[in-house]
Amino acid sequence: MSFLHERQRMALFAVVMLAVMVPIGCVVQMKRLAPYEQPQTTRAARWMVGKFSTLIVPENDPSEYDIQRVVVPIWLDRKDGPWLYVEEAPLDQTFDPTRQLVLNLRLGYHGEVMCEMYALPGDPFEYANAWLEPDPLSGLTPQRCHRRPGCTIELSLQGQDVYLGSTTGRGCEDPYFGSAYITIHQQIGVVGMTRWVRGFQDDDSLMWGTPDRPIVFRRVTAVPESLQDPLVIAHQYR
Repeated sequence: MSFLHERQRMALFAVVMLAVMVPIGCVVQMKRLAPYEQPQTTRAARWMVGKFSTLIVPENDPSEYDIQRVVVPIWLDRKDGPWLYVEEAPLDQTFDPTRQLVLNLRLGYHGEVMCEMYALPGDPFEYANAWLEPDPLSGLTPQRCHRRPGCTIELSLQGQDVYLGSTTGRGCEDPYFGSAYITIHQQIGVVGMTRWVRGFQDDDSLMWGTPDRPIVFRRVTAVPESLQDPLVIAHQYR
């Protein structure tokens, strides 16, 4: 074989190897961002998990009552989490929830925590008080839940003890009070959280919610050491 042919063969080999290695590099990068293995998403989920309550709800909110909020980890064997079940109800009627949803936390490409929102299938009341069960929502899978596009909250860590984030744009539909779209601003910390939800009309005028004050939830239970904490699984929130 001539020297020229040998060089051509080596050049072709290099091109083939480059074509093979590029996808491998991309896969490695995606694996490095696997959400359930990231301390950022786990930390945010731990701060979200627990029992919370509020004694003061802003005026002019269409849901003016004292609220209990319970968040428990679900589907702990999955590797595309953390996954959380959220249930809110009046403090004096905790058996009758007014808000139920599933959250999936993923790590963004710039270190932010992407909190994706899912609606339960069918009649959500069928899953009321699921947080009291030993294995909440074990009969469901993410595929059966309905992702709410436009409602993802992008959370960024501020300092060492607070996550701040919000939805973006006008894509989050209002499942409660019939506004054209809603915006959600959230602050999550060790001692509690705030949620500021507002509904707007097509002309961007405020339809419901307060113009300048969020709902403040104070933490009732301790932050779990781990999402696999036996106290979490045993539901200390009863």
